Amino acid sequence: MQVEKGEYTIESFLDYISENRRLLKVDGKKKWLKIYSFVTDADWRNLGVFNVLSRYGELYRVRMRTGEKIAYLIEPKKGWILLFTTANDKEYLMPLENMIQKTPGIMEFWIKPFDFERFVYKFMEKSHSRIYKFSSRTPNRKWNEQKPHSGRWGKEIIREEFSRRISYTGEDADRALNELRDMYGVIPEKAYAITEKGVKLRMKNDGLFSIQSPSKDIIYLYYSMLEKESMSVLELIKKSRNIQTKIENFEISSKKYRYPISQAGLISISNDAMISMDDFEKFKKEIGKRYVHFNTSLNPEAEFSMSTDVFDEAKNILMKAEINMNTIILGYPYGGRFDTTLGYYKEVLDNIDPSASLELL
Repeated sequence: MQVEKGEYTIESFLDYISENRRLLKVDGKKKWLKIYSFVTDADWRNLGVFNVLSRYGELYRVRMRTGEKIAYLIEPKKGWILLFTTANDKEYLMPLENMIQKTPGIMEFWIKPFDFERFVYKFMEKSHSRIYKFSSRTPNRKWNEQKPHSGRWGKEIIREEFSRRISYTGEDADRALNELRDMYGVIPEKAYAITEKGVKLRMKNDGLFSIQSPSKDIIYLYYSMLEKESMSVLELIKKSRNIQTKIENFEISSKKYRYPISQAGLISISNDAMISMDDFEKFKKEIGKRYVHFNTSLNPEAEFSMSTDVFDEAKNILMKAEINMNTIILGYPYGGRFDTTLGYYKEVLDNIDPSASLELL
């Protein structure tokens, strides 16, 4: 993918890639356009993920630090970046995901479970597309108090005690998604769709969008919808940045001292979703590849209450957590990162309660 030199804004660049489909031809083969979304609380140029090769107005021509493929990056809002490339998943996605996960200060742009479900259905409606394939899942807890996108959600879920992952391909996939949601409580994580004109595309809840042949209408629709979602994602970053150790100066008898204080974060869980030690052990096992719980001590005076240390092995950060049936209180003894907080919050949404909220305490 080679973009002509110029002074681009996000709008003029979207126009350019929509009007110049030759960009998708690489070495004589037609490629899909891929748009990756990330969020950061730092200057992305200082994170060491991308090397800037040149600048075209608001657009940057970049190369991943460990790769050879060229991509183009733009920051529509401070803290939200979009990466455009035609590289395939093996060349770019897997190495990039690995690097992003291990780099402090940046993470994928992820959309909360019910928000992504609404996002998919709204996009299908406005783009006049239909789903032909999807991947979906449930968390480990029942969702019977949640209100769905359709009125059929009043039905009882089959074997609701089981978590599930379901992939489905078929011309009736959009109807099957509704039916499987009603029967098994699954909602989409990834959706493949086709437009009225036969153009294929796919969306993931981690901010990846791919399209076979970009049109201005489709590209602008996706961007405008993602821009609206960015407001809530950037608000979560703002909250998470305040959940960290701060150092305050004070004086006693003309002597100066520095004293650490921590701003805690509160994850509220609905319907007593974390109801037993067994639930906690399942949660701990599910997320154990990244978040390691240790030094766990139970409160003998409560039905279910504990204190635990949580180490984020990907970002090399230590958290403290107080966990009971309704809340998880997070704090940092030495200093925290928004991506560690939001990564843990995402695991709670995926594995305990998809409607859990994150606030400052």
